[in-house]
Amino acid sequence: IYNSSKNNLALAYKNAGQYDLAIKYYDEILSNKSLIKERPDFFALILDNFANTLFLSGDKKQLPALYLKALKISDSVKLRGYNSIIINQHLAEYYNDVGIKDSAKYYAYVAKDISEEYHNDDLLKSLLLLSKIENGEKAANYLREYIKLSDSLQKSERTIRNKFARIRFETNQI
Repeated sequence: IYNSSKNNLALAYKNAGQYDLAIKYYDEILSNKSLIKERPDFFALILDNFANTLFLSGDKKQLPALYLKALKISDSVKLRGYNSIIINQHLAEYYNDVGIKDSAKYYAYVAKDISEEYHNDDLLKSLLLLSKIENGEKAANYLREYIKLSDSLQKSERTIRNKFARIRFETNQI
């Protein structure tokens, strides 16, 4: 629980653009040597978050090695789910940023394939990522898929919200 709280703080700092503070918390969590044995899935998540924070801060000296290590750990514990999607997306972003398009495409497609099995939000991110990495008509097709899925999710969300509002209204009337 203690490390989870630190991870949440680090994530908040990362999202706020305060990378130095986020890195400090990730360093503290990663210094726990027993974490990789006790909770390898959480360790992989922290390692990926740490690597992504370094990437966002412009410090790419340890990349892509940290991402690849996180991916290896995640795959070794048979967690080809959420963590794997995010790590593959981060690898695709990294390789796209440094101009290694083949690797960027590879990891973006892996993330898309896994996210099709699990999470719509992650599939959205994967489609958007592919629209940035691919060229020409392929990029346009992925952008259209992204827009279509996004619209569909928004309509579904509104329908659910309207049902709850109607139930609340009817309950108040009763």
